[in-house]
Amino acid sequence: MAPQVSSSASLGATAIVSSMPATPNPAANDSLARARAAMGRSRWAEAFDEFGAADRDGVLEPHDLERWAHSANMLNRLAERDAVATRAHQAFLDKANAEGAARCAFWLGFELMFEHETARGSGWFARAERVLDEAQVDSVVRGYLLLPQGVRTISWPKRWRRSAAHFNRRLHAYPRASDCCASNDD
Repeated sequence: MAPQVSSSASLGATAIVSSMPATPNPAANDSLARARAAMGRSRWAEAFDEFGAADRDGVLEPHDLERWAHSANMLNRLAERDAVATRAHQAFLDKANAEGAARCAFWLGFELMFEHETARGSGWFARAERVLDEAQVDSVVRGYLLLPQGVRTISWPKRWRRSAAHFNRRLHAYPRASDCCASNDD
């Protein structure tokens, strides 16, 4: 079954909506395995296509949606990235995984910020912080959320020392920020 494409004013992007059959077929599991393997080899186009095939059969877990959004981002398929990252965020929330939801929100906000979509990016940062606060979760994502402030000061001419000091203060204020590679929940 092909995905249905609809416009979503709240996202400002094309949303991909798919049907979820009760039980995935074996070919869907093959697509998912191929997608995961392609991600491991940094074969973004192959991963993107295979995640799409697996999604049509309804076998994607939140982490798979997150990986699919990453592959879309690497291919500069920004509308698809936004839609799939939003789905990943919601899927993590549905599974009561606040850290995963906050991580998706942070990375989407970070990418949007670098695309000069500051308002949308800031909204995703606020959402990430709110998710962590409501769940009372101590997470490395809180350290990630300190980065945009430092990045903003880097862009100011002749203020690199101020920016470096800002980053240093933030890293010491939130020690888990140095655990950036320890957030893989797989």
